[in-house]
Formats: sequence, C-alpha cells, structure tokens
Amino acid sequence: MKRHLFLLICIPALILATACTPMEEKRDALMEQARAHEKAGRCAEASAAASEAFELDPALADAQMLLGRCSMSTGKNKDATRHFSEALELAPNTVEAMMALSRLYLIENQIDLADEYAAKAAELDADRRELAVLRAGIFMERGDHAAAVPLFEELLKSNPEDEESLIGLASAYINSGEKEKAMAVLESSLEKRESSPAVLSLLFNIARKDQDYAAAENYLNKLLALNPASEDIILQLIDVLALSGQRDKIPALLEAFLEKYPEASRIRLGLITIASSQGQFDKALELIDTAPDQNGALNLGKASILAAAGRIEECIALLKQISANPATAAQGGEARMNLAELYLQRDMTDDAEKELNALLNADPAHAGALLMRGRIRLSKRDINGAIADYEAILKKSPNNSVAALSLA
Repeated sequence: MKRHLFLLICIPALILATACTPMEEKRDALMEQARAHEKAGRCAEASAAASEAFELDPALADAQMLLGRCSMSTGKNKDATRHFSEALELAPNTVEAMMALSRLYLIENQIDLADEYAAKAAELDADRRELAVLRAGIFMERGDHAAAVPLFEELLKSNPEDEESLIGLASAYINSGEKEKAMAVLESSLEKRESSPAVLSLLFNIARKDQDYAAAENYLNKLLALNPASEDIILQLIDVLALSGQRDKIPALLEAFLEKYPEASRIRLGLITIASSQGQFDKALELIDTAPDQNGALNLGKASILAAAGRIEECIALLKQISANPATAAQGGEARMNLAELYLQRDMTDDAEKELNALLNADPAHAGALLMRGRIRLSKRDINGAIADYEAILKKSPNNSVAALSLA
C-alpha cells in the first residue's frame, strides 16, 4: 500500500516537473517556424518569429543566432554583429557565434578582432575544418603568409581534392617568397587535374609575371580548351603574343574566334581597330555591318571610319541618324559633337552651332559643347554669348583651365 501511495505522489510530480509551460511551448513553436522560414530563404518572416520568441525568453541564444544569420544573409552586417555578440553573451561557448563574428570583422577589415574570435573558437573546437579555412584566410589578409602555410597544408592532407586550399597554399608560398614551392605544388596538382581552371590561371599569372611568355601561352591554350568561347582568355592570349613579338599571329587568331562566335563583341572591336589602323576601311566597315548587335556605339565607330576614309557625306548622314534615333539616345550627344566638328571643318558654323544648341538643350552643362559654342560665338563677334558659355563651364568646373584661358 505504501509503495502504491509513493507512486501516486511521485509520478504526477515528475510529470509536472518535466512538462513545458504554455510560454515555453509558444517559444518553441515560434523557433520551429523561424527555422522553417530561414531554410526556405524567407528571412523577414524568420526574423519576425525569432524576435517574438526572444521576447518570450530573453535568455534564448538560438534566437539571436538565427537573427544574426538572417541579418548577415541580407547584408545587414552591423545588425548581424550585434545579434551574434548578444548570442555569445547568453552562451559564451558558442563556436558558431565566434566564427560568425570573426567573418564579419574580417569583412570590415578589422583583422585583429577577426583573429581574436577565430582563435577563441579554435580553443573550443580545434578540429573544425571551416575554422581552419577561416584562420588561414585571416592570416593571408593580415599578410602573415608563412602562418597560413601549415593550415593549408593540414587542410590538403585531410582532403587532397580541396582545390581552394591548394590555391591558398600556392598563394601563401608565392607571397612568402617561395615561388618554387608554389610551382611544384601546382604542377604536381595539374598532373591529376588537367581540367582545373583555377590552377591553370594561377600558373599563367606566375608565368606572365616572370615574363615566361612561352609557358604563359601554353597555360592559356589549355584554359581555352576548357572554355573555348571565352573572350577574356583570347584577349589575354593576344596580350602574351604581342609581348612575345608574335603580333603577326593576332589577326588570324581573332578572325578564327569571331567566325566561331560572331557575338564576341570585344573580339570584333579588336579586329575593327586593327583593320582601321592599317587603312583597311572597307574591311572595318564590313565587320561593323555584320555585327549581330547593331547599336549606337558601334555606329559611332562606323561614322569615325567613314570620316577617316574620306566618306564625309555618309558620315554626316549616319551621325544625323544616330542623334535623331531615340534608341541611340545615349550616343546622341557624342554624335552631335562629331557633327559640329565636321561642320566647323567645312566652315559651316551655323550648322555646327545648331547641333551644339540641340545638345545643350538636353544637357545644359556639357562642357565640350559649351567650349565649342563659345569659340563659334567668338568667331562671330558674339562676345557676351562666348563669355556666358565659358562662365557656365567654370561655374560647374572651376578648375577647367581651357575655359579659364578662353574667358581671359
């Protein structure tokens, strides 16, 4: 009987001691909602639920951690720093909060604070991989490259396929003055990763800096094989060919690339420039006319080539078309300036002034147009008009020496 009486008293007491209060149930439900919202990328809803949970339980470090993560993901770094700091006050051994604060201070370039929090986290969890990555990054940012080397080496030892650590180790060697070690690490890695753009790019940069153009060209060709449509790689290859005295190879390389990728606008522009500089105006014009994307900037280039080829009437007609077309409004001002210059070359000052007036109606502070119109007005003995134009320039740009001299 006594035993039954003991159970009747103790079991309900135990249930009462372990049961959640309504406040705790509501808090936990809010945090569950907050985590679900955070997982779905709904930071505003996640933050609202976590804030409400924290109001119910001001000792809830998890709520501050979630608020910190949401703030950080939305670029509100000051708020994130505050939330993670509060989380750390509530739960002093929270490694995640220390690491988050370290990253935030690293972003703000407060290297000492970043290092301090990373070191504290390392005391509590020395084996965490992401922490080793963070500390290596801090050492690199601080310029202590030698200290980063063993961390990267350890990271690679535990995961030889970690390309970021490989690049980090090579960079640390290079910045420590041990380029040979960097090259050895990268070349050794390249035997296993022929298709690694990051490794090839770093090897190219080293070769380019050392003026080893043959090696640089080799690495770029390997990169181009991995990404054959890359204009950036082609432009780097052109640079290397020019530096190594192989300029004669450049036009053929560009033409072959443009034949495969007609939309490569920078390559097309390079060929247009080469053709124009060699007086091959028809070829330059053909390259412009066959471009898939006909735009105002390209047509301005065409106008310049027409002028250089002595086809002035065609040039004027094209510039008028550009300046009148709403689709090329961004180039309209430059087209009117070019028109005004052409008219002045033909002593058609009234037409030149008309173009400048139209430009200044749209952009009253256009210094080039004001300066040119001031000269025209001087030539017409309109002294007051010229003074007004030069004063308008100096009002906006007091240090414009050309306007100051013209006014004087």
